[in-house]
Amino acid sequence: MLFGGLAVYTVSPASAETANPYCKSGDICYWGEDSYSDCYWDSASDDPNLGNDNWRNCGSAKVNQGANSAKNFGNSCTIVFFDYINYSGGSHWMSRVGLGGYWKDPNFGNNTWSNTGTVENDITSHNFCY
Repeated sequence: MLFGGLAVYTVSPASAETANPYCKSGDICYWGEDSYSDCYWDSASDDPNLGNDNWRNCGSAKVNQGANSAKNFGNSCTIVFFDYINYSGGSHWMSRVGLGGYWKDPNFGNNTWSNTGTVENDITSHNFCY
């Protein structure tokens, strides 16, 4: 746009968040780095072993023990993360969007399992409505 011979440009602020075109209502959405960036993956169902799943945009890298941030867009339930396969070991829950409270986390390094250790890079299975 020109005003008196000067060009005026509008610039949108940059976001660190990596867009996940697959993440939609009903999904748990993981990112491989803090602040919802880098590799991403989503699921609308329980998963007893994230070692069977690859990040959507990072080749053959596994989701298992790789999540650093997440958002729960689940429709009806909280989600429970576990540090072992088949919904076992330490647990950590996350509410869902719409219920308020803890439904997203930009840094799992700030959270601990119910037994010991940090959640960051340690999620191995998850269960909705556990």
